[in-house]
Amino acid sequence: MTDQSNSAFAARKLVLVDAYSLLFRAFFAGRYLSTTDNRPTGALFGFTNMLFAILNNEKPDAMVVCWDAPEQTHRSKEFEEYKAHRPTVDPQLVAQMPGARDIVEAFGIQSAEMGGYEADDLIGTLAVRGVKEGYSVTILTGDSDQLQLVCDGVTVQMTQRGVSDVKVYDRDAVRERYGIEPERIPDWKALVGDTSDNIPGVPGIGDKTATALLQKWDTLENLLSRVADVTPPKAQIALTGREEQARFSKRLATIVCDAPFDLVIRPYAPTDEDWNRLRELFRDLEFKSLAARIPRSEADPTGAARDPGAPTEAFVAQMVWIRSREELDQAIASTLRAGRAAIHLETIGSLPMTAEWRGIAFAPSAEVGYYVPVRAELEHRDDMGGLFGGAESPANEASFAATPEMLRPLAEARELARVAHNSKFAVILFARHGLHSPAFEFDTLLAAYLLN
Repeated sequence: MTDQSNSAFAARKLVLVDAYSLLFRAFFAGRYLSTTDNRPTGALFGFTNMLFAILNNEKPDAMVVCWDAPEQTHRSKEFEEYKAHRPTVDPQLVAQMPGARDIVEAFGIQSAEMGGYEADDLIGTLAVRGVKEGYSVTILTGDSDQLQLVCDGVTVQMTQRGVSDVKVYDRDAVRERYGIEPERIPDWKALVGDTSDNIPGVPGIGDKTATALLQKWDTLENLLSRVADVTPPKAQIALTGREEQARFSKRLATIVCDAPFDLVIRPYAPTDEDWNRLRELFRDLEFKSLAARIPRSEADPTGAARDPGAPTEAFVAQMVWIRSREELDQAIASTLRAGRAAIHLETIGSLPMTAEWRGIAFAPSAEVGYYVPVRAELEHRDDMGGLFGGAESPANEASFAATPEMLRPLAEARELARVAHNSKFAVILFARHGLHSPAFEFDTLLAAYLLN
């Protein structure tokens, strides 16, 4: 792929997605998830998270997801052993592949697929078209083959660990990794081969030797025309008689950038109908947490396409910031009379054996909740979340802070049924401060895990 000189690179952004590369990454990096009727969904969940991240971080003006077609490709027709050593795809991943296409369609994102060509070829072709049409092109993939497409106006984001860690490759980053220009990567793979794609390369030539040879001779063709002059001798011996194998390997490693398919790059403009379709799909897949990330309808900013299982009535809760020992004792007494309380411990740190206890919130009912700092004076915090996250504290909030001993009835009274999100954390933290709590009656963290 050649560089294009275009002053409009920054005007519009085109994102090209290597679908199966990301889906495989999501499957192997994520945890197992399934619906209540035992359909596997872990890869779809990770894949969907990636799409949301792309849309939020890149804010593309246009976006195309490219797929490998099921038909035999021009490479496998030319070389029967191409990718032949790859293991059979896990049946649980195969079962999720149609769902990935449904998700892309529901997002309102364009898809590209063509028999005889790989997704790499479609991405290469669309990258060239995108640059010519004035787009700045970003390619998202886990396949290093696509680094050969990097040029002015085209960058590659390579997935690393998990599904959210990516490394951005421009020309400088490719040079740093390989020691050569991006367009020389097919030449490099022609020499070292590619075990993933079963490209033979030239036996006896490793990564460092291939880089040194291309730094000196620039292209594979120039190198092969001067084999008699090649040093070190081991490299000359390795190349001698294998010139055609090297040329053949380069053909296999080179991405096609002029695939003959008619796809017009159109602006990404999802409609309310798309978002409603995505909500329905998320309901079927039981992606409750992801459903909250779907933009609300412009026609109904309050969210007309509501989950039918969601509550339809709002309630108002009173938050009481405890400012004295008397208020604390009264609140605890009221809670003990209720016989039930939701408890949340505010801490600095998330490990129960090292976290610093800063406050406690407890609610005997849905209508009222209490908060009191623990052990030390606190400045107002905006990140407490939940019931107290948006509340203004009284001006003299720092005038009172409870000690663990004052909270002993909340922690230890056996007539009090306690509820928490991650009760194990609370029990351990209580114990570190001399409070020995009975087992909690209910844990919403465990409940959420069982539901999902």
